[in-house]
Amino acid sequence: MLCRRHAELDQALYYLIGNSIIRVIVLDGLAGNATDRLLAMRPAPSYFVIFGNTEHVIKLFKKVSMH
Repeated sequence: MLCRRHAELDQALYYLIGNSIIRVIVLDGLAGNATDRLLAMRPAPSYFVIFGNTEHVIKLFKKVSMH
């Protein structure tokens, strides 16, 4: 799920939290070893969401894809 605006992200998160049994974790960036901690999380997440401007999303996606 990719969102262009905060309002879209908020709407999607509220829907997911209120209408599903999934676990939602929201992080502001992936500093330090956050990517390793996300990958080690059990049960493993089925989905990940990246929110930000194009440059930020590409940077985070590349960082996560390296693992």
